[in-house]
Amino acid sequence: MLDQFGVVHQAAQDGVGQSWVLELAVPELDGQLAGDNDAAALGFTSDQSVSAAAVSRARRSLKPSVFEALNARLLTLIADTLPSTRWQDLRVMAVDGSVLNLPKTRTLFCAFGGQRMAKTQNGLMLPMARFSQLYDIDSGLTWHAIVQPNTHGEGVAAASHLAHSPANALILYDRGYPSYFLVARHVQLQRHFCMRISRGFSHETDLLFNTDQRSSVFQLKPNRDAKTLCKKHNMAVDSLTVRAVRVLLKTGEVEWVLRTLRSNRRSPLICAVASRS
Repeated sequence: MLDQFGVVHQAAQDGVGQSWVLELAVPELDGQLAGDNDAAALGFTSDQSVSAAAVSRARRSLKPSVFEALNARLLTLIADTLPSTRWQDLRVMAVDGSVLNLPKTRTLFCAFGGQRMAKTQNGLMLPMARFSQLYDIDSGLTWHAIVQPNTHGEGVAAASHLAHSPANALILYDRGYPSYFLVARHVQLQRHFCMRISRGFSHETDLLFNTDQRSSVFQLKPNRDAKTLCKKHNMAVDSLTVRAVRVLLKTGEVEWVLRTLRSNRRSPLICAVASRS
């Protein structure tokens, strides 16, 4: 399930793996094509009628990029008419994901990876893929969704959404997502973010958990793995200037969130991100 505006459409990609794009669903047209008035709906005479099956077969020959472009156009048209939480004029969005269990076929296992069971279980292969979506937290509308190999981390999957996000988006992330690569991708595409971080994220942020500072601006430096990943995606590996903000929860616990430098003040939005379980 994605939203009321579309359904998941599966398409072959590069002849090996598979990708998923959002296909526009037009119930009115689909109903007309499937019913007795299909010819009139398309302006044809009765001897020129087009069956729903014929339309379905023709649609299969369309490239996935067609549906991606149509979906992007639809979102552009309806974006300003949908209810949306705003913070400092930014559209508040979030990224969430999961791991999908796929049909047990060798093709899917080779394309997406997964788990290979022990020989005592006949070496059964369990294909799995990583699903990720960018959505508007108020309307619940899925803005962009992807399915990638299970070997891709959450941060890499999340970064794939950014080129498709609105320019005025503020994207929220829970623990598990923050990484140098994801922050650098936000900086590269000039997208705002707010990420809850955990101990162990970096040496600089670990020091903050033991202080009473309200916020701190520091240089986030890439480690060896981050440099390798950034170079793979043709991204610079310079130190990044970011801000960390301290949030005291109602439980007395202290959380820190990493964010862009737009403002130094705390807000209910930041507190909500920090308090997510």
